[in-house]
Amino acid sequence: MSRSTLIALCGVALAAVLVVVGAMRTMASSREELEQQFAQGERLRADEVARSLEEDLNQVGDYLRFLGPLLSSTESLGDCTRELRVLLQVAAEIRSAMVFDEQRAPLLEVVRADASPLPAALRTDVLRWLQRPPRGDRPLIDTSGPMASDEGGWLRAFALTFGDAQARRQGMVVLLVDTSTLSRASGLHAGAPHARALFVDPNGAFTPASDPALARATSHAAGPAFAKLSNAIATHAHGTLEISPREAETLELPPFPAIVAHTVAAPRDAAPWAVVTVRSTSVRRIHERALILRLGLAAAGIALCFVAFAAYLLLMSRRALALRERLRHADALAHLHDKTEKVLDNIPAIVVTLSNEGRVTALNRLARARIAESAVGAPLAAAFPEAPAALLADLEELVTAATRDGEVQSLFGRRIALFGAEGSFSLHAVPLEARFPEARVILVFEDLSQVRALELQLLQAEKLATVGVLAAGIAHEIGTPLSVVRGRAEYIGSKLGDGHPQRAGLDVITGEIERVVRTVRQLLDFSRVRPAQVAPVPLDRIANTVGELLSFEGQRRKVTLTIDVPATLPPLLADSDRLQQVLINLVMNAYDACPAGGAVRLAAALSRSGRRVDIVVCDDGQGIPPALRLQVFDPFFTTKKRGQGTGLGLAICSEIVRDHGAEIELGPAPGGGTEVILHWPIASAPSARGQGAA
Repeated sequence: MSRSTLIALCGVALAAVLVVVGAMRTMASSREELEQQFAQGERLRADEVARSLEEDLNQVGDYLRFLGPLLSSTESLGDCTRELRVLLQVAAEIRSAMVFDEQRAPLLEVVRADASPLPAALRTDVLRWLQRPPRGDRPLIDTSGPMASDEGGWLRAFALTFGDAQARRQGMVVLLVDTSTLSRASGLHAGAPHARALFVDPNGAFTPASDPALARATSHAAGPAFAKLSNAIATHAHGTLEISPREAETLELPPFPAIVAHTVAAPRDAAPWAVVTVRSTSVRRIHERALILRLGLAAAGIALCFVAFAAYLLLMSRRALALRERLRHADALAHLHDKTEKVLDNIPAIVVTLSNEGRVTALNRLARARIAESAVGAPLAAAFPEAPAALLADLEELVTAATRDGEVQSLFGRRIALFGAEGSFSLHAVPLEARFPEARVILVFEDLSQVRALELQLLQAEKLATVGVLAAGIAHEIGTPLSVVRGRAEYIGSKLGDGHPQRAGLDVITGEIERVVRTVRQLLDFSRVRPAQVAPVPLDRIANTVGELLSFEGQRRKVTLTIDVPATLPPLLADSDRLQQVLINLVMNAYDACPAGGAVRLAAALSRSGRRVDIVVCDDGQGIPPALRLQVFDPFFTTKKRGQGTGLGLAICSEIVRDHGAEIELGPAPGGGTEVILHWPIASAPSARGQGAA
């Protein structure tokens, strides 16, 4: 991607980010505006309910203010009764009207014609309310709370004192009003699923039109918002507040914040009533989501335009990159063509390229040295004029098969007279892509004459080396026990002394051992090592046997041999003779490496995995230089003086160890000298190779 394209894409991305940020800020501003509009609307709704209630209360006050002068100027109670009956027929919300003298004694009681007489208990409640202690701040029109005997809680008494010292009659008129017919605006909230209303009379009592859950929460201050609301009702304050989703759930509203609007209905000449409305913001959320959706769609449309523009820039950038890539590929193909020609020219084989029609189209350097340049463009037979017809037919068939099957066809090790003289060749027909007719098949002729000669020489050398290894190995392995016998014979001879009658016999034994060694080396030219027969073998028994066999040799060399092989080790999967042979060879090598007074240790322990036993043979000799550690297992490699070793001991040990699926390691001992470690599989673990020749 070019720098200019990258800058353009960054600009487009920045513009898209700015659009998204602008949309988010617009949505935040719109949300705040919606919240303010919602709160303002709820406040207006509460004021509308309060004004409706206020009008109804003023209507009741007008009735009282009309009756007051009328009753104070009338002498006949009959006239008063008629006026009251007319009023009850007009005012459907008034259930009864009662008139009392200045001592609050009943003078007159009128009940609606369509209503039943007042119960005695209700009349008693009215008299009790009238006889309550006087209060200085009572308004002109006094309002009672809900009557105790009224089960519905709708009846309230409205009282007005009438008459003065010059009036004909003084007293008090009381209208018992069914407040369920008041506040027609309270129906605005009746049955609304996401709204609640609360009406509080001047005595602080909730009217039955109030929502029960809202009344309980306000009276008990069930939450910070409800405590503020209770205080606002008590102080007759106007305003709005917000309640939390959790507080809204107590009112059985959706779990969203809700707006509370509280105001006052203040009728003339009467104490104020409190009006509270609550509306959930869930409805506002719907409008808010619609707004967010519209803004999101607009932002998405703008962002999509930016993305489309960015995609166009990216597409153009990729096209430019593709053109540059094509130019680079063209250069690479030219370079590859030149390199291919050089590789074919320097390949150590004759290479002939054939077209789709079987004509020669190219020759490499070796081919040009044996084939005339005039063969290029001619059929295949023209390239080999001295080749027999049968050979040319085989070549044609080889090319046809490679073209037909699409696979490399070969003839290995054919002795043919391709260029006049007979030689050994391998022929390969390599098919190429059919879309390149000028190079359909490549014929490769490998001259194997020199390779065959080298193979014969190598085979002979391997035979001689194999025979030498077998002979030297057998001689070495037989010489080891004979050396033990000779050592014991020499030891016995040293104990008997020169004048003992059996000393001559011991000398004969020693001489015969030397002769047997020489004879064995001559006669075991074609012997083969017998196959290993693996079975569970106790290592401690073999280790103790090795210690007994080599104890006299150690005494002769003044070298201490320590055996530390626990009898609790699991048995090994091995050929006991071959395992013993390995341990004897390793201990004898350790003897050879130790000076007089040295020490050799043969120890064993179970490995961490529990599937092998680690056998250690270590000495305190001079050790092996690090540069020679990789060669000690090679046949005929030895660090001993000439005549003292054949260099086959560790090689034979290594072969036996590998044949048992074990491993051998060589390294320096912790205290100096050499340490050889064998990792041998136990009998219960699967063997790497099972059974094989040692």
